[in-house]
Amino acid sequence: MKKNVLALVLLAGAVGVKAQSVHVAPGKKVQVQAIAKYTTTVSQMGQEFEIPATGETTTDVEVKSVNGTKVDFAVTLKRMKASTTVMGNEQVFDSDDKSTASNPMMAEAMKEVNKTVEVSADAAKPAPFKDATGTQNVDEIASYILLPVDAAHIKENYSWTDSVTTDGVKTVNKYTVTSITKEEVVVTVATTSNITGTKQQMGMEVKMNMKLASESKRVYDIASGLLKSETRTFSSSGVNEAMGQSIPVSVKGTTDLTVK
Repeated sequence: MKKNVLALVLLAGAVGVKAQSVHVAPGKKVQVQAIAKYTTTVSQMGQEFEIPATGETTTDVEVKSVNGTKVDFAVTLKRMKASTTVMGNEQVFDSDDKSTASNPMMAEAMKEVNKTVEVSADAAKPAPFKDATGTQNVDEIASYILLPVDAAHIKENYSWTDSVTTDGVKTVNKYTVTSITKEEVVVTVATTSNITGTKQQMGMEVKMNMKLASESKRVYDIASGLLKSETRTFSSSGVNEAMGQSIPVSVKGTTDLTVK
């Protein structure tokens, strides 16, 4: 499943680290709520334009089966909200709003709402960040909702790295266990990604060549091995090509994620 949804959740992986078996039972249901705020700066014709934007998503996740560190999920995007301001004109999107649902320009995005997809994830394998604005697909959402290490066999300040390359995107992660209690494990993650390839944006094909860096703080529940919350700051920069033009682009923002 490669389609993006405006949902922001976590990534976890382990190389040289013993990932713990997942304790959560099949049938467990959680809801992921995410809020993203970011500003895109575009340089064109000698001028710079700033485009502020916000996005909110609500996603239902159900555990279907568990086998060691491997978990099968059913993931359903329940709601998307977004707003952006371009040259003084505000544009608002809300999948619960009838005018949005009937807008032909939103037809492709609306196909993802209330659509359940089956996703497999492994607490011992990472997934790449594929979008310079922090947008992630359901594979990424599922992959880092799992605690990446066995809390019984690590100590504070333990660190490790991993990397993955998929569809022209290379992601490198450095993880550090910053806190362990009886109930929670806190993992900070420094991530870099090189993002290349093409994507459809506003009806145009855009060729991307971007570099992304982010810092994340992820809080996991020891009993279930599932994510509880994440805060993340990110920035990216590079050049996009569209309609024969090369456009320098930079993005900076934050995301806050809660799992209930």
